[in-house]
Amino acid sequence: MLDVIHSFNTDDAEKYGVNAAILLSNIQFWVDKNKANGRHIHDGYVYTYNSVKAWGKLFPYMSSRAIRTALAKLVDAGVIQTGNFNQSTYDRTLWYGIKEDVLPFTQSDTFHLSKTTNGFVQNDKPIPDSNTDFKLKEIASSKFIPPTIDEITNYCQERKNSVNPQNFIDHYATNGWMRGKNNIKDWKACVRTWENKGSSEAPPKRAYGAGAIN
Repeated sequence: MLDVIHSFNTDDAEKYGVNAAILLSNIQFWVDKNKANGRHIHDGYVYTYNSVKAWGKLFPYMSSRAIRTALAKLVDAGVIQTGNFNQSTYDRTLWYGIKEDVLPFTQSDTFHLSKTTNGFVQNDKPIPDSNTDFKLKEIASSKFIPPTIDEITNYCQERKNSVNPQNFIDHYATNGWMRGKNNIKDWKACVRTWENKGSSEAPPKRAYGAGAIN
């Protein structure tokens, strides 16, 4: 089983409880990304959306009731606000927003919860001082997030190369963002590889049996 890391800000955990801190960290991640891409900004707030059911799959150690309670704490405290910007009037999925002018947040001490440990949070009880599987680290994402076409375009323009961003993203999206048999960890390194080949097209493949150049 893969080691899944969940992070939360310890200051937020003290104020709102561990469950709320975990959800706020997740909301903050997507809100920061949406702000960077100029997406889902309404009336000075940057939003992301998710359902309680989806969060339950992301954080299986939280019940639906615990998730709703944690979200309500954040709303009541004025940390986030809710909205509905769905295109369909039948879609009741809530959107969660944070004021644009307070982003990005300054990260302080952060706990990472490993899914392969016994560090599951069932309620908002304080973290024990001993015999714990929690580790104090700096925030670091271990999961690769595919870049957007705008991110690739901006990076190529910054490097003034001839790489075609659409060809690049189509090539790796088709391959499941794999490079040969390995998962891609740094898409910018792949751009530089294409750049060094001096071509705006996808790199050519070797002869049958020799493997593909990615």
